[in-house]
Amino acid sequence: MTLHLLTHPHVSCAEAGAHEAAVLAGDDAKTARAMRSAGEGIGRALLDDYRELADLPERPRILLLAGNGLNAGDAFHAARICVEARPQTTVRVILAGARERLKPLTAQALEELEAKCTDFQLQTFSSVDALEEWAALPWTLLIDGLLGFGFKPPLRPEYQQLIEWANRADLDVDLRAAVDLPSGMGDASATTCLRADFSYGTAMLKAPVLSPDAAKWVGRLRWISVPEIPLPVAAAGRQVLLPPSLKSLRRLRPSASDKRSYGHVLVLAGSQNMPGAGILATKAALRSGAGLVTTLMPRTICSQVAASLPEAMWQPIPVNVEGSLEPDVGKLVQRLTDRADALLIGPGLRTDRGSMLLLCRIIRDCPLPLVLDASALQMDALSAIVSRPRESGPVIVTPHWGEFQRLRSRPVDSWDPEDFRGFCQKYRLTAVLKGPMTRISDGEQVLDVPTGGPVLARGGSGDLLAGILATCLAQHPQQPLQAAALATLWHGAAADLWARERGQTAVVSGELLDYLSPALRGIS
Repeated sequence: MTLHLLTHPHVSCAEAGAHEAAVLAGDDAKTARAMRSAGEGIGRALLDDYRELADLPERPRILLLAGNGLNAGDAFHAARICVEARPQTTVRVILAGARERLKPLTAQALEELEAKCTDFQLQTFSSVDALEEWAALPWTLLIDGLLGFGFKPPLRPEYQQLIEWANRADLDVDLRAAVDLPSGMGDASATTCLRADFSYGTAMLKAPVLSPDAAKWVGRLRWISVPEIPLPVAAAGRQVLLPPSLKSLRRLRPSASDKRSYGHVLVLAGSQNMPGAGILATKAALRSGAGLVTTLMPRTICSQVAASLPEAMWQPIPVNVEGSLEPDVGKLVQRLTDRADALLIGPGLRTDRGSMLLLCRIIRDCPLPLVLDASALQMDALSAIVSRPRESGPVIVTPHWGEFQRLRSRPVDSWDPEDFRGFCQKYRLTAVLKGPMTRISDGEQVLDVPTGGPVLARGGSGDLLAGILATCLAQHPQQPLQAAALATLWHGAAADLWARERGQTAVVSGELLDYLSPALRGIS
């Protein structure tokens, strides 16, 4: 089965504008349909994302900031979707300019919103002082529809004041949402942007919102499909990976298949002090569809943990009294190689010098595709990777930013896509650089993955990703970049569903596995 990725290239705001203009060709009817699709998509996503906090109240309060352009029209349609879900919603709209200055399609969207509301009030901005009454009230949602991607600095005074007012720490807002990108952001951003919790990119995620420097303004990113504006063709280079790519993993299995058809994953993980990492990685490999999983774990704990997961096969491995791996571990791995399809090394392993030397020999000599995670992410491991014979299977590594810095011959202060690409080329590997925006490269392409969130900021979530990666790589060894991309996207999409159902705080990492199936089955 060939894996296919749905992506779009990194586009500046100017490039996005040119693409949309070419597609819509000045057709008001088509533009109106695109605005409706964008706004309604944002509204539905808002209703979903609010669930990370709580169920939407029966009487929510929406504060909407609107400029004169089409961006405000998207915001009006988004608010209308929220009102349709909760008819007793209170809506307050602050217009940056006079209502008569609205573009015709934007004015039409405002009229539709107004007609749906039983509690609606519109106020044209005159001064911040005039908003003090509204500032004292609690708000469920703040929707930013002031400025779109056509913004060019400097900010006009009324926009500057509204943005600063909306960013006030004492403004009681549950969730701040930006339409397309936070107001004040563009190819050349203002010094101040509206601070959003979620930014909903319509049709394309524009390059400014993908910059790590913009994260404090952008918050979490969501892509909103606009059928009237097809994606630009993605070429080599930096691309954004889109959630519908998961359709590649959601296919009927052939009737003439058995457990050997879906990959045999070896997991070399765990130690006396950290057995849980190996257990989580094993569970994730099984729950993501591996036909067989064999976990090699120190004999001192193997029998204790095996009963907790009878679906896996468990192989005790020799360790010395300190818990370091004995040389015979390499022979055990070699013996299992002929009947396996991928090897995951690292979660919870000891990193003493003797164990690391043994792991490097395994990395160098094992012909299987490899996933290296956690304890296996050492400089010595990189040297072992480049020593692998060319006919050996591909290698995927999974550092977070701190681990990536440790693996660099020279630390870098900030994210640099060319440096990342060069790192992958130098060591002949595919890297999954974990973070608020996870990035993946095989030395040629760089993919941004806009799923997942702070619910993953807890011990064990990386072990789960490693297990999912190992399964995807075992099933698709000829497509390591695609396997890494889809495993990461799947992990993040499951995390989004998990947070919407359980919240971000009172959860434990293993619960994420219950959302792998819904993440696949719910993709459209």
